[in-house]
Amino acid sequence: MISSFRPGPGLRQPDPGQREGLKLGKETMNTALEEKRLLTSREAAEVLRVHVETVRTWAKKGYIGRKLGGVWRFRQDELGEFTRKRNGDG
Repeated sequence: MISSFRPGPGLRQPDPGQREGLKLGKETMNTALEEKRLLTSREAAEVLRVHVETVRTWAKKGYIGRKLGGVWRFRQDELGEFTRKRNGDG
C-alpha cells in the first residue's frame, strides 16, 4: 500500500503575503537576515570607506572578519561596531 506524503506544519509553503518577511516586532526577518549577511573584502571596504588592502590588513591583525573557505568574510554589524570603536564612540 502506497501512502501519500503530507507535509507537516513546518513544511508548508509561506503565503504570498509573507514572502516579504515575517514580522519580528518592529523589524522583519529579511532585515534581520540582511544584518547577518557576510560581506566580501571589497564590500567591507566600501562600508568602511577605506581601501580593500586596509580591510585585509585589519583582518590579518584580527580586528575584523574571519576566514571561511580560505577567503575573508565580514559581518555588517561587526563592521559597524568596529567603526564606532575606531571613532571613539563605543
